[in-house]
Amino acid sequence: MMITMRKVQFCIVFYFLCEVNALFYKKISHQDLTEEDTTNFTDVFIRDLENSIVIAEDQVHKLATFEMNIQTSGLRTERVSPSHGQMVDFLPSDEAINNTKSAFIAIKASQYLTSKHCSRLSVKKKECTEQLSSIKLFGTKLGEVCSDIYKNIKCDANTTKYRNLDGSCNNLKTPFWGRSNTAYRRLLKADYDDGLYALCGTTNGGKELPSARLISTTLAEPTEMLDFSHTQAMAIWGLFIGHDMSYTPASNMVNIKTPITCCTNDGRPLPPRYNHISCAPITIPHTDIFYNKFFQSCMNYVRSLPAMRPECTLGPTEQMNQASHFLDGSVIYGSTEAKAKSLRSMWGGRLITSMQKNGAEYPPLSDRNKIACHLLNNSNCYNAGDMRVNSHPQLSVLHTLFIREHNRIADTLATLNNHWDDELLFQETKKIVIAEIQHITYTQWLPRILGKKYFAHHIKISHLESEDLYNDQVEPTVSNSFATAALPFINSMLDGEIGLYLEDRNVMDITQLKNHFTQQSLLTENTYFDSIVRGLATQSSQKIDTTFSEAVTHYWYSSSGNFGMDLFSLDIQRGRDHGIPSYVNFRKICNLTEPNSFKDLRGIISQGVITRLEKVYRKVNDVDLIVGAIAEHPLKDAMVGPTLQCIISEQFSRSRIADRFFYDNTGQSGSFSKAQLEQIRRSNLARIFCDNGNNVTWMQKDVFQVPDEIRNNLLNCRETAIPFVNLSVWKEEKDDER
Repeated sequence: MMITMRKVQFCIVFYFLCEVNALFYKKISHQDLTEEDTTNFTDVFIRDLENSIVIAEDQVHKLATFEMNIQTSGLRTERVSPSHGQMVDFLPSDEAINNTKSAFIAIKASQYLTSKHCSRLSVKKKECTEQLSSIKLFGTKLGEVCSDIYKNIKCDANTTKYRNLDGSCNNLKTPFWGRSNTAYRRLLKADYDDGLYALCGTTNGGKELPSARLISTTLAEPTEMLDFSHTQAMAIWGLFIGHDMSYTPASNMVNIKTPITCCTNDGRPLPPRYNHISCAPITIPHTDIFYNKFFQSCMNYVRSLPAMRPECTLGPTEQMNQASHFLDGSVIYGSTEAKAKSLRSMWGGRLITSMQKNGAEYPPLSDRNKIACHLLNNSNCYNAGDMRVNSHPQLSVLHTLFIREHNRIADTLATLNNHWDDELLFQETKKIVIAEIQHITYTQWLPRILGKKYFAHHIKISHLESEDLYNDQVEPTVSNSFATAALPFINSMLDGEIGLYLEDRNVMDITQLKNHFTQQSLLTENTYFDSIVRGLATQSSQKIDTTFSEAVTHYWYSSSGNFGMDLFSLDIQRGRDHGIPSYVNFRKICNLTEPNSFKDLRGIISQGVITRLEKVYRKVNDVDLIVGAIAEHPLKDAMVGPTLQCIISEQFSRSRIADRFFYDNTGQSGSFSKAQLEQIRRSNLARIFCDNGNNVTWMQKDVFQVPDEIRNNLLNCRETAIPFVNLSVWKEEKDDER
């Protein structure tokens, strides 16, 4: 009976797919082009635009039957599986989900027009997609949706002084720039196999690119490479600000809006009848020495949520940034009013916290029954501005420190200005905390990543008393290549062990990261919170290269410690999903030498890595951006190679000069006073650690640098040698105007 029912299900789905294809090609054959039409595709596309949208809507609507079949099959992600942890990390917001159906319709309409007017007449893919990208959607249903996202934004008087949580109205001339739930920006045009949506090598008979997992295992080396100069704080701070600037949600089912799974719960490929259009699972080779022990041949990967194009046109798929595009503390405060309200206590300008058994404040606890909680035992699940607060203990600690920092500042400002109401206290505190994050990033973290000389030449930071570097002609939007293939370099720096350190910096204990993904009990046990804080400022990071810890390549999202997912493989696959062009193409736009063969990589990448690249890739132009970029030799005085240096600096330069509220701008209505800015410039992560740990009493001045007795010795936290922000300069009289 079971077999018979499955056959019936398969026949229903097969019939449905045949009907959709028949309708599609019937429409293509209708209204054949005349010869003069072929000379101007733009006019042809415009005439057929409404028809293409109707057909695309019908296709997406009929997809509901297919999705319901998946839903009723009982195929769901198990709550404590690695795939569930992955789903939580890329969970789309309600607002993001509401916008995505229109984006899918736009993709389908683009594919229909391409098949009808380009493929049949053998018009080149590049020319076709360029023409499509000029077709405006205004005046159509899709145009109305797109206008609500990018055009119909009104800015009120408050936006001249304080940031909107979603990033809108930072630029008063172009209010949508930097807004959450909008598309990433492109440094290079998208590279899809069909020019629109298909992953490279998956259509038109092209040879498929090597499995992302095969690349990961081929490049892996048996030894970890420590960076004895820099601490784990470099890596965790990179994750923290990376999450602040970008959050790429995964697709849900288009019509019924439930999560998608792309492999069976026992790690096998899905039958075709259950394979959603948003699935792009990673093939695990049968020779994989790790996953084969657990009979895994399929690693779950759901394609990223598509976004409407900022120009409100048809054309290649863009992906959505669910965070605001600015470095603006969204990891702490969220990117929507609703999220912020759920985190605020609504008195004294404070954020909600939970009191744990040790009497200290931690992020508020989330409902264990919510889908966003990935729990195995009776551990905590925290609520914060960013879902990824629960990813692993070191990141959770940094979130906790900044929630405490916010409340510490709010309490001090409330004492200094007892006439300020909750809203004013919250806004002024938030403004100070964001300024601290920006100052630490741009003056202490980023110069180490890029190299101090390069940073000083390419990134502008004001050192004058009355200098405004803001430029409203520069777009702040985060680039897709930065978010997808540059920022993940940080994962190479993560250590597989969490060192727990005493005040004298001797190791009290070592615990394995693989045993603590999404498990927060470590933070509240004994004195472990402070031990992790000291560990961030003591334990060496890994070097930025193609070597990753096993916690990253074997156990990511693990709840049991048996096996998890390979984060490096997922990052490679995401680059392909987003249509990120190859490593070679990015060297070209960065004005670097353009290799034509693997031999040309000599001097850029070590010979051992080149040999392994040749083993897995057919040609050098196939090398994925993230793979080639992290494989490069780091430049002198920098932690990264020239390609990463180029992409990272391009983004952080924009993020500075295109942010009207950047902390050192002095010409804006919300700018800090001269005295306040002087104090903000004293911000440092060592002071954050000292002031907000449970009982941290000793810290070196530069927590990004491994402590040593000569240049970076340990100091008592009470000493002024570790600079602190004097909040007394924010005191004002009751009759002062703000």
